[in-house]
Amino acid sequence: MLKKVFTAIHRHVSFAAMAIVICAGALGLVTYYYTSYASAHKMSQIILNNEAQSLQRSTARTLDQVYWLEGLVIGADGDDVDLEASAAQLLHGTQVEYVLLAPGGIVSDVYPSDTYQNLLGLNLYAKDQDTSDAQNTRDAITTGPYGLSNGDKVISSTLSVWIPNSSGVSKLWGLVSVTINYPKTIEAALSSTIGEEGYAYEIYPAKTSSDDVDITVSNGYEDGNDEETTQFFLNHAEFVLKAYPKSGWVNLDVIEYAAIAVLIASVVVGLIARHVQNHLATLRKDAQFDELTGLLNRRAAMEDVESMLKSNSFETGAFMMLDLDHFKDINDTLGHQAGDTALKHAAIVLKTCCRSSDITGRIGGDEFIAFLSCADTTTFVEDRARTICDTMRIMMPAKDGTSVPLSCSIGIARIPEDGTTLTELYEHADAALYACKKAGRDSFSFYDEDVADDRESR
Repeated sequence: MLKKVFTAIHRHVSFAAMAIVICAGALGLVTYYYTSYASAHKMSQIILNNEAQSLQRSTARTLDQVYWLEGLVIGADGDDVDLEASAAQLLHGTQVEYVLLAPGGIVSDVYPSDTYQNLLGLNLYAKDQDTSDAQNTRDAITTGPYGLSNGDKVISSTLSVWIPNSSGVSKLWGLVSVTINYPKTIEAALSSTIGEEGYAYEIYPAKTSSDDVDITVSNGYEDGNDEETTQFFLNHAEFVLKAYPKSGWVNLDVIEYAAIAVLIASVVVGLIARHVQNHLATLRKDAQFDELTGLLNRRAAMEDVESMLKSNSFETGAFMMLDLDHFKDINDTLGHQAGDTALKHAAIVLKTCCRSSDITGRIGGDEFIAFLSCADTTTFVEDRARTICDTMRIMMPAKDGTSVPLSCSIGIARIPEDGTTLTELYEHADAALYACKKAGRDSFSFYDEDVADDRESR
């Protein structure tokens, strides 16, 4: 009788242990599935963004050949331009479909002429043409994607040519245009990453100039799948890139083998839990940093500063607020890519000029902070701020050969003279920053009585 009792207890304990292992393993597998799913989506988004940037760079380089045509016309003073000899070299090794010259807006030369002879005599200034507004601007106008009569799908870049006379007055000569093959450009520009990783993808314009032309470029893509999407611009035309791994977001074979391993030994549960823990730690770390600059983001930077203030691990220090001067002008004049370059430059300057023990972060837009602990809050911090200003000062080049200056202004609050809490330091450094900008920018200011009085009067 007792033997039967102990046997029953043993049997149930075994079942209970197996149930615990299976439940724990199942929980771990489910967690693994979803974290792998999230990680795969995140990695796919990075890949898609990289592919989009690759397309942007390649297309911009090709469409910018329109400026080469402009130089060709200006160099010939608008007369006797040998388009065929020059264009043959231009088209070699590129995805250019054709180039044309249109003095007075009327197409007079096109290359290759045997394929696109029907374009001769076309009035590009006509109101029914997408290029009719080109005469009103000196910027290149991008049109398309649109379909040609031969079935090709293309994008065109058209530019007005102005030729200066002996008096230095420019006169509108006409138009030059470069047209590229849209699908071939995409296929040539895409790196091998998407294909090698086994992705199906589809690229199409967000808006088209012709509703009856299918201008989608697809590689194994089927609707209805769980996909990642990114949007980007090829010059001024907006595109959508969708992709998903053909084998699915999670490798189910791994899940099956892991499930078998759970039944064999409970150690698998520990391995899965450790994998999940490491992955979650990676996600948490990624959430602390600004994606563009690599500095701490606002929340993480403020939390670190507040933690340092509460730790009492130092006696004196400084809180800096840094703002890029005329950042909006850089964005408006040079474009948002130049603005991103300026922000990255600012981050490099902070990393270079500050110590590894200092706290640096981007708190929004073109605003940055730096927290320094030091024995001499005047001499050391003043030297550090001056070094940051000097290193930050560069010229941002523009396409027209000019340049836009990049500099910064810094407001500084000292610890403990100007505050001992994050709120006090933030407000006082911000007031000092305002005073610095008011005084002419490209410098730094400490919070003092004058700044405080000015702050009260505002």
